[in-house]
Amino acid sequence: RVLFRSTRIEGTIRGPVKVRTGILEFGESATLESTLAYFAPQEAQIPATARITGPIQYEMTSGMDQSWLYGLLRRVGIAIAFLAFGMSLAGGLIGVTLLPKTSNKLIQHISSNFGSECLRGFVLFLVMPPLIFILMVTLIGIPVAVLSGMISLGFGIISVIYAAVLGGALFLKAVQKRETAEANWKAVLVGIPLLFLVNRIPLVGFLVNLILFLAVFGGIYGRVWTIVRREQPVAPPDGI
Repeated sequence: RVLFRSTRIEGTIRGPVKVRTGILEFGESATLESTLAYFAPQEAQIPATARITGPIQYEMTSGMDQSWLYGLLRRVGIAIAFLAFGMSLAGGLIGVTLLPKTSNKLIQHISSNFGSECLRGFVLFLVMPPLIFILMVTLIGIPVAVLSGMISLGFGIISVIYAAVLGGALFLKAVQKRETAEANWKAVLVGIPLLFLVNRIPLVGFLVNLILFLAVFGGIYGRVWTIVRREQPVAPPDGI
């Protein structure tokens, strides 16, 4: 069953009226001393005793009034934003608490090589998807593509969380005038709310989040590659 939200106009209204509704009704003594513009599935029933001095503009809408849907979507969006905020905050605190040395080395490395790691992250972000696709079309490369995709996805999720940690660490470094950026609980509690606020600014928020994300994304790959190179066995000298 379709239920319409109704709007009823009574008394005297001097200003113009613009309304989107399901059903528009006028009282017997309603007086509108200006224009009327309304959006509804059907025309309003205006009693003969009601008086409208200005022009009337009517546009038909399909079905019921959709304002409730917009309100619902807005509430869902707010709930998702708060959920993402809580998950990022929890993830950041868990990361710097369980892996304090690793987190600190990563943030310090990125802050010291911000430009190069941001460029590395940008290149990898562009290269990895087509490379994984190329591997997927070959039978032998499917396992490698799946593994690479899972690794990239994992690094991406970590990068989203640690982008805020990096932002908080850089902010505290500048405010407290420290020589190095540190990844700790203070950086998490400052960085994540700060980035969520900056993200409300059109375009600027997107660019700031993107740059921090790419820097962390490239930094993680750089650190992993460094560790892999160090763990490679060294060839024994000749004659041994």
